[in-house]
Amino acid sequence: MKKIIINYKNMNNYTVIPTEYRFVDKVEVLPGVEAKGEKLVSFQEHHFKEQAEMRPFMHRAFAMEAVMQTGTFILTTMPEIGNKLLLFNSCKSVEMRGYAYLGDILDTEVSLVSYRHGIAKMRGHGGVNGRLVISMEFTLVLQEGMIKMSANAGT
Repeated sequence: MKKIIINYKNMNNYTVIPTEYRFVDKVEVLPGVEAKGEKLVSFQEHHFKEQAEMRPFMHRAFAMEAVMQTGTFILTTMPEIGNKLLLFNSCKSVEMRGYAYLGDILDTEVSLVSYRHGIAKMRGHGGVNGRLVISMEFTLVLQEGMIKMSANAGT
């Protein structure tokens, strides 16, 4: 399978996440395998408007979200999944080091560890200029899979 380049021109084809909540600007994806993303840490984003610090930074939770969103494209570029809603289910082995500051480009890399029955286990990290900011393992679930799981839990 060949790599797919996703940016502002075609991102709506691969995600249902509203523009103001996207934490990735460009992604290079090998569907079903891996993805590499970029996020320009820009003052245009709503969360920076509330920071009055001398050197504004991207909150670590948003760096985690950037890694997770990069991972979603590994699945949504697969024809059998398409533009379906993926829900964050869990994360573990989270390691946070440093920050991405205003003007930095946060580079993210994610690989698919396993995918079965609508549940995807992934491993990823994000960094700036080769400096690690975040690394984590996480699980995404297709929304329709969550509905089936909660329906079965009640029986």
